[in-house]
Amino acid sequence: METETKMVLLYSFMGLLVGVLSPKIGVRQMLVLGIVLLIGLGEITDRVIHKKTFSWWFGNGAWPYLAMWFATWVIIHNAV
Repeated sequence: METETKMVLLYSFMGLLVGVLSPKIGVRQMLVLGIVLLIGLGEITDRVIHKKTFSWWFGNGAWPYLAMWFATWVIIHNAV
Protein backbone atom coordinates (compact mmCIF):
# COMPACT_ATOMS: atom_id res chain seq x y z
CA MET A 1 0.00 0.00 0.00
CA GLU A 2 1.27 3.49 -0.85
CA THR A 3 2.41 5.88 1.87
CA GLU A 4 -0.26 8.40 0.88
CA THR A 5 -3.02 5.81 1.21
CA LYS A 6 -1.82 4.75 4.65
CA MET A 7 -1.65 8.37 5.82
CA VAL A 8 -5.13 9.22 4.56
CA LEU A 9 -6.61 6.10 6.19
CA LEU A 10 -4.85 6.73 9.51
CA TYR A 11 -5.83 10.38 9.71
CA SER A 12 -9.39 9.66 8.51
CA PHE A 13 -9.83 7.04 11.22
CA MET A 14 -8.51 9.41 13.88
CA GLY A 15 -10.81 12.16 12.59
CA LEU A 16 -13.75 9.76 12.80
CA LEU A 17 -12.82 8.87 16.37
CA VAL A 18 -12.53 12.52 17.40
CA GLY A 19 -15.85 13.30 15.65
CA VAL A 20 -17.61 10.55 17.58
CA LEU A 21 -16.16 11.72 20.91
CA SER A 22 -16.82 15.45 20.34
CA PRO A 23 -20.50 15.55 21.40
CA LYS A 24 -19.81 13.37 24.44
CA ILE A 25 -16.88 15.36 25.83
CA GLY A 26 -17.90 18.84 24.75
CA VAL A 27 -16.96 20.79 21.69
CA ARG A 28 -14.53 23.23 23.29
CA GLN A 29 -12.59 20.59 25.20
CA MET A 30 -12.55 18.33 22.15
CA LEU A 31 -11.35 21.17 19.93
CA VAL A 32 -8.25 21.57 22.07
CA LEU A 33 -7.75 17.81 22.39
CA GLY A 34 -8.36 17.28 18.66
CA ILE A 35 -5.80 19.89 17.63
CA VAL A 36 -3.25 18.50 20.08
CA LEU A 37 -3.93 15.01 18.70
CA LEU A 38 -3.52 16.28 15.13
CA ILE A 39 -0.17 17.91 15.91
CA GLY A 40 1.01 14.88 17.89
CA LEU A 41 0.01 12.50 15.12
CA GLY A 42 1.81 14.76 12.66
CA GLU A 43 5.00 14.59 14.71
CA ILE A 44 4.79 10.80 14.94
CA THR A 45 4.20 10.32 11.22
CA ASP A 46 6.96 12.83 10.41
CA ARG A 47 9.44 10.72 12.37
CA VAL A 48 8.30 7.57 10.58
CA ILE A 49 8.25 8.98 7.03
CA HIS A 50 11.15 11.54 7.28
CA LYS A 51 10.81 13.09 3.86
CA LYS A 52 7.55 14.96 3.52
CA THR A 53 6.83 18.69 3.42
CA PHE A 54 4.12 20.64 5.22
CA SER A 55 1.91 20.81 2.13
CA TRP A 56 2.15 17.02 1.70
CA TRP A 57 1.23 16.51 5.35
CA PHE A 58 -1.65 18.97 5.13
CA GLY A 59 -3.08 17.35 2.00
CA ASN A 60 -2.64 13.73 3.07
CA GLY A 61 -3.06 14.08 6.83
CA ALA A 62 -4.60 17.24 8.22
CA TRP A 63 -7.24 17.75 5.54
CA PRO A 64 -8.73 14.19 5.78
CA TYR A 65 -8.56 14.41 9.59
CA LEU A 66 -10.44 17.71 9.75
CA ALA A 67 -12.94 16.68 7.06
CA MET A 68 -13.82 13.40 8.81
CA TRP A 69 -13.97 15.11 12.20
CA PHE A 70 -16.38 17.76 10.91
CA ALA A 71 -18.54 15.34 8.90
CA THR A 72 -18.86 12.90 11.79
CA TRP A 73 -19.59 15.66 14.28
CA VAL A 74 -22.32 17.13 12.04
CA ILE A 75 -23.98 13.73 11.54
CA ILE A 76 -23.95 12.90 15.26
CA HIS A 77 -24.94 16.43 16.30
CA ASN A 78 -27.96 16.39 13.98
CA ALA A 79 -28.96 12.88 15.06
CA VAL A 80 -29.31 13.93 18.71
